[in-house]
Amino acid sequence: MSNRIFQALLLDKIESLIRSFETSKEVFWDETKKKLIHPGEYGEYREKAAVELLESFIPQNLKISEGFVISSNGDISTQCDIVIYDPYSCPKLADSAHQKFFPVESVIAVGEIKSDINTLPKLQEALDKLAKIKKMRESVLDPRPYRRLNNKEFTPEYNEFDQIFSFLLCKKIPEMPREGFSYSKGVEARHQHNMIVDIERGHACYEHIYNEEIPEQQIDCYYPQAYTIKNKQIWRNRDSQKLPSNFGIFLTGLFNHCQTATLLELDPVHYCTDHYRDF
Repeated sequence: MSNRIFQALLLDKIESLIRSFETSKEVFWDETKKKLIHPGEYGEYREKAAVELLESFIPQNLKISEGFVISSNGDISTQCDIVIYDPYSCPKLADSAHQKFFPVESVIAVGEIKSDINTLPKLQEALDKLAKIKKMRESVLDPRPYRRLNNKEFTPEYNEFDQIFSFLLCKKIPEMPREGFSYSKGVEARHQHNMIVDIERGHACYEHIYNEEIPEQQIDCYYPQAYTIKNKQIWRNRDSQKLPSNFGIFLTGLFNHCQTATLLELDPVHYCTDHYRDF
């Protein structure tokens, strides 16, 4: 039995995000010149609505911002529209231009908010960007989990809960090919997107064979790989329910990951020096 108050509040945030895609285009589009006015503000308008939606559906011990993900070996990501992180293990790092930086140990999820993506190469570019960020977590030196399911060893190569959750939220994307959306050569399956939400049409996630002895028993999931099993990309059309299925499934999947994701201790010494004994 659903709760009408919970549904009403969530639906209000979803509708606000959907409206922001339409309103931002009207506000920042120059019809005469056929181009955006202040494209940075155009993106910020949508991102603010996305943050308001996500903040209403992630645990309150986590925070959301935009910025760059960094690692102790010198890697730095391109700017991320959405960074969900653990503030209790994350130092407040910003440069003189107020750009924000988040050690990969503290990052739970990253996302991109896009308007229309009209071609598969453009979509692949956005997905490759997210994949590179997910890969960064495997470079953590001497990883020490302080929250982890089952208290097992940290193995992001095999365990999906040790990985960063990545998503793309877009007004409209190209139709998914039969073999799924493609990545650049060398991108590992485990680094692929967790979910892609097409606001207008539906969402892309994965299909997992629950029982290998009975291949017909398949379940939808939001992890590209579970241990050594590569899951199959699938597309699900948005249904006609009052609460859109693409948003409902996306938010549920993100919330579940935030609740179960491995949290790592941050050792600032690894970021300060190449010679650990100096400190």
